Amino acid sequence: MTDTVPVGTSTGATFGWSPIDKPQAEQVRANLIDYDRACLEFSWEQARSELAGLPDGGLNIAYEAVDRHAVGPARDTPALRWLPAAGGEVVLTYAELAVATNRFANVLRGIGIRRGERVCVLLGRTPELYIAVLGALKAGCVVGGLLGVRPQVTTTPAADHRASDGAVGARFLNTIAELLQHPEQL
Repeated sequence: MTDTVPVGTSTGATFGWSPIDKPQAEQVRANLIDYDRACLEFSWEQARSELAGLPDGGLNIAYEAVDRHAVGPARDTPALRWLPAAGGEVVLTYAELAVATNRFANVLRGIGIRRGERVCVLLGRTPELYIAVLGALKAGCVVGGLLGVRPQVTTTPAADHRASDGAVGARFLNTIAELLQHPEQL
């Protein structure tokens, strides 16, 4: 029988790691407290009004998630906080995340990946995963995550490299985090 843990209860001891302790000032309330009420009150017009949109028009989720904050008062606010299993902490501000994701988008463009093409990413839950996904979205790519694929990097057509989990059609597959730090190795 599997033990159940009430919502909001730490399961760190169960999995062998300590819970993340945050000072009271850093704790944030849930964004969605009453799901049923949110459904009743939802409006597409209201949702659209909360989006900044691209400066030249259009919509890109990476711009909404990162760039619009990177150019405003939140530029030096942590956008991503990662606690590696080995200890320590990696914090990227919105400004730093914008630079890193722009760099990855430019790498994709530099190797010939164009808007609308599929990019598949297989990385652990590290900052590089978010940089790769957001960077590919910034480049206008369709992004897919993969499971169960051997680490590799390829820019050949899918006819030559068919991933076993259905990634047919992807022209670029990055499963090596170090390439985000050293794209010249491509």
